[in-house]
Amino acid sequence: MEYGTPELLVRFTAKDRNGREYRLTQYAMSPRENAPSAGADQRGQDHAQRTLYILTEDRQLVIRLGKGSYEICNEAATQLFSDAVDAP
Repeated sequence: MEYGTPELLVRFTAKDRNGREYRLTQYAMSPRENAPSAGADQRGQDHAQRTLYILTEDRQLVIRLGKGSYEICNEAATQLFSDAVDAP
């Protein structure tokens, strides 16, 4: 499946257990060609088929563990926490 250009959804900050601050960005990618389905909005974009992902400023992948709780996909498995209003 071919995807289009990433859509920036939100930027927010999170901190690790040592207080180091990270700037995170959440993106969404949608398939370029997809038929509208029951989950499609008026523009015909199917939100159920969107892929959401979060990256650090240096492009490390971040896993969302729950509201305000994240983990950087690296050898250290750095855990991050955020109470930002717009954090997913």
